[in-house]
Amino acid sequence: MQIRKTLAEISAMFAKQSGKTITFMQTAPDKIRARYLADLDLTLAGHGGDYLLFDYHLGWGAALLAKTVGGIFGSIRTKKLTVDTAKQTVRLNLAAFAEFRPALETRRIAAARIEDGILTVDLADD
Repeated sequence: MQIRKTLAEISAMFAKQSGKTITFMQTAPDKIRARYLADLDLTLAGHGGDYLLFDYHLGWGAALLAKTVGGIFGSIRTKKLTVDTAKQTVRLNLAAFAEFRPALETRRIAAARIEDGILTVDLADD
């Protein structure tokens, strides 16, 4: 089984969940740029049974601000998202999103990729 979402669908999903408009554009295979207050370059780095792991890179000014904020507040951890400022990673827990939960109840992520503006997640039975 596969889950396929366009980057526009993912943007709409985040807008519905948070009320914030975050746009995503693909910059290379497995690489996207998230635009909100600053550009955040994300590289799909791996996956676990129910999550995707991204490395992130910020521009110089935004990186300095993030290090300062990270030093004050530490990493960000929610049910859906974990940001590790020390490792510069973002862990996206797909099972916490209603759109993905049913598919992940009895399956695990076997592979993931971003191609042609589409996130494709291959699932395997548990």
